[in-house]
Amino acid sequence: MLAIVATILYAAFAKLSLKAYKEQSQKLKYLEELKESQRNIIQKFSEISEAKSGETGQHIKRVSEYSAILAAKCGLSENEVEMISTASMMHDVGKLLIPREIIEKPGVLLTR
Repeated sequence: MLAIVATILYAAFAKLSLKAYKEQSQKLKYLEELKESQRNIIQKFSEISEAKSGETGQHIKRVSEYSAILAAKCGLSENEVEMISTASMMHDVGKLLIPREIIEKPGVLLTR
């Protein structure tokens, strides 16, 4: 009798563990998709910013790669390196709010 009860409890525990594992896997997949979406949004903002300033399109990628290299050399974790690489793409996003005439103006900008 004890063996039957133990088997039933084990089966129930195994079923709950499997359900929890599946839920955790789904959450991790969702979080990974969310992270990728955020990275894509940041890349698009960066590309728009770059296009507005007339740069070649490689500047943001280079800054991102250099930032990742420096972060890794500083001993940061892989996750931290990835976050810094992504965040560095936003360094010129402020250009979106500046008129093109100012961004592309040759010479010195004078204030009144």
